Amino acid sequence: MKVGDWVNSYSKGIWQILRIDELENELGEHATQTIVHCKRFLNSSYKKSFSAESCSAYFIKKLPEYEVEKVNEIIKLNNKWYEEFLNYQKFVDSIYNLSLYVSNSTEREIFKKSIDEKCKSVNGGLSKEIINQLPLSELDNNKKSTIRNFTAQFISINSEIKDRQLIYREVRFLDF
Repeated sequence: MKVGDWVNSYSKGIWQILRIDELENELGEHATQTIVHCKRFLNSSYKKSFSAESCSAYFIKKLPEYEVEKVNEIIKLNNKWYEEFLNYQKFVDSIYNLSLYVSNSTEREIFKKSIDEKCKSVNGGLSKEIINQLPLSELDNNKKSTIRNFTAQFISINSEIKDRQLIYREVRFLDF
């Protein structure tokens, strides 16, 4: 499997591999996870249908040769579709949700301000490791409870990777 291959992905249709990333896995220091970023050219009925997604390499299957030939035939017959496909730009962001319990709106605002300041102070973005080291213990009032009423969504634009880790540069807050 390599960049440019025609494949079936997690979602239906005919996809082309744009990028392959190796990420550190939380299972251990030397464990990795392969993430494949794809762009859809055709739906399962062989009609033009552009989209983008990323998923584990586990879900990616290279197209059999007869199907690659069919795609090439469609490209010859509908060259304009293929030109549109090549110009289609859509990126897939990665999101890391950090949920906790806060008892009131004052604590929510303290948490938001704390996270915003941390995000702005780190020029290189935040990794999941840094996010998990944020001083949240004084804000998470009920660590033993499974109730979570506040979530910070850390966003990795276009699934940016550095040193085999996703880098998060934006944050948004979800109140429940």
